Amino acid sequence: MNARFWKDNDEKKVVNDPSSLYAYVSAVLGDGELSRSVHGFLSGVFNRNGNAYDSVIDSVYNETGIGGSATHHIVDGNHSMYGAWESASGAYGDDSLFEEVLGAFEHLLRDFTTESGVNPFFSVGSQTLDGLKDVAGWFGVSRSWVNDILTVNALEGVAGIIAGVAAFAGLKRQDMRLLGAVAGSSSVSAAASANPITALVAFFVAYAALRKVKGGNKKTFKKEALRGGVVTGTGIMVSSMVGGHAVIGVAAGLYAAHAVNRKLRGKKLDDPVSSYLGRTLKKAAGQGARLAVRHSGIAERIRKFGYGG
Repeated sequence: MNARFWKDNDEKKVVNDPSSLYAYVSAVLGDGELSRSVHGFLSGVFNRNGNAYDSVIDSVYNETGIGGSATHHIVDGNHSMYGAWESASGAYGDDSLFEEVLGAFEHLLRDFTTESGVNPFFSVGSQTLDGLKDVAGWFGVSRSWVNDILTVNALEGVAGIIAGVAAFAGLKRQDMRLLGAVAGSSSVSAAASANPITALVAFFVAYAALRKVKGGNKKTFKKEALRGGVVTGTGIMVSSMVGGHAVIGVAAGLYAAHAVNRKLRGKKLDDPVSSYLGRTLKKAAGQGARLAVRHSGIAERIRKFGYGG
């Protein structure tokens, strides 16, 4: 695709419009290291068991170890909303239905803060889960990704809410740029983080837009979807390649996403960070060239033949 395909026709459009902002947010919320850091903190603060409801809901895992720490929320049968309530109903002899539901919900809400998350709608058996992983493996999908796509944690919930709000705003205003970004960025972010909520939002937006939109608006939607996917994907990829604390990776990923977004929109990188990096790289290149010349013996040969004094 040539540069004209990507360039905005309206030069008054700024890069920090809602579609660009959504692509950046999707890159951040799809970052794996950030998710691990956030849920490590949240679970340390909130995921503390201390009553009879907690004991009976976790009893199957505590007694059998089924699924291990990574998948028992999926396979033990006690961590869907119905399964948690059913087990909680036997915790006390005189508690009300409201107390049982509240106790089950509170337990699941605390498990929601863990990295593995929960599936409030259904559980699957261990053999069924293994079968799903085997089938997914034929297509190159990792077993851990299958675990993740079947559950939702706190950060994925936030990403899903933001995606839903953005989709609602785009549909209400018929903003094809924003709807395209939601479809493209959410698809990439959902694939990277195995987030079922954002995946559903992306599918819904793409289906609604492609079914009802025609002509130039459809072209705008497709272009923004592709651009959003590229920008978000760049941010997630660069962040995963940078070592150190999650914040460092996210910052690097955001800058890379911003740089790609500017280039795709036919705009120069004129922000302070880009200017500083440009000067630094230029200086480093000059120093590198001088060191290379010095150590290669070229300078000595030049002086030997009488050039340069």
